[in-house]
Amino acid sequence: MPKARTAKGYVLEPLPDLRRGPDSTKSNALHPIRFDGWLAPWDGFIPSVARTFENRTWGTQIIDYLPQMGPKPSLNEHVQVGDEPGVQSRFSDRVEQPLSIVASCEGMGFFFGDSKSFLSDYKKVPDFLIIKSPNTSIAVVGELKVPWVKHHKLGQNILLAERMGGSEDNLRICLGQIAQYMQDLGLKYGILTTYNETIFVRQRGSVTLRQAILHVALLGLAG
Repeated sequence: MPKARTAKGYVLEPLPDLRRGPDSTKSNALHPIRFDGWLAPWDGFIPSVARTFENRTWGTQIIDYLPQMGPKPSLNEHVQVGDEPGVQSRFSDRVEQPLSIVASCEGMGFFFGDSKSFLSDYKKVPDFLIIKSPNTSIAVVGELKVPWVKHHKLGQNILLAERMGGSEDNLRICLGQIAQYMQDLGLKYGILTTYNETIFVRQRGSVTLRQAILHVALLGLAG
């Protein structure tokens, strides 16, 4: 008997490892853009992800089937990649398509799309978008880099930025392109991924000096 896969099961499945080809690119694909704004970890992100998943009433609609026993070839990668378009194709197949199916089956009101299908007047080319449905406005913008190039090591750049006396320069350059997309498109959320590592970005409004002093004054008046 084959094993039924539901939307909930789809979301729980980890991504298979990429298969990198022997002649893969070694080029740094980061744009010469640096994010110079306030930078801080997204507090409570992982617990909020878990709550979103656990608090949802998942449907029982069957999306597809897997073999009950024995090898499950569809859960592994069989395509070798060597550059950004190759990795992007695997991300699309393993993330964008499955989550668009899940969102459709569960009535979540979004799907994935590429920038050319929704941003014909925008000169820059983000790698993927999350689109609200049915009004087809953009909810989230995403950018992808290959995971094996040294400058693209997101985790290492975060550790370097967090280390006492460490530098935020590499991390800020990594975030420059996605931050520019978010600012240009007026979006609160962005995703920077290498398939192996991902940074989820949230843009929060800044406050003026007058706002801050007013706030402190009211705190003082309240005792």
